[in-house]
Amino acid sequence: MKLKQIYKVTRFPKSSQLADEVALLCVKSNGYEGEAVPLDSIEGYVYCNSLIYPFINRGIVMSRIDKHHLIIDQEGECLLEIEALEEIKYPTLEVYEQSAN
Repeated sequence: MKLKQIYKVTRFPKSSQLADEVALLCVKSNGYEGEAVPLDSIEGYVYCNSLIYPFINRGIVMSRIDKHHLIIDQEGECLLEIEALEEIKYPTLEVYEQSAN
């Protein structure tokens, strides 16, 4: 049984263009058949985007809670919370029926 990394994304009412882009990146990574985008790469994307567009992204702070948890906030208000989870692929009923025969 293979485990796949997925992201649980929580978008808060106050948001920004950067937070929306990161949420979209995480959601697309969840449905991607290849390798998922690592949380370190997402962190790098936020950092670089803040350097390129300092006026638009002013006050945005990225906090890494642990190796599986990232929070993006702006001026003390949370914009986005990302948590990397391991998705377990459970066998379907068809698999059980085939193994019974």
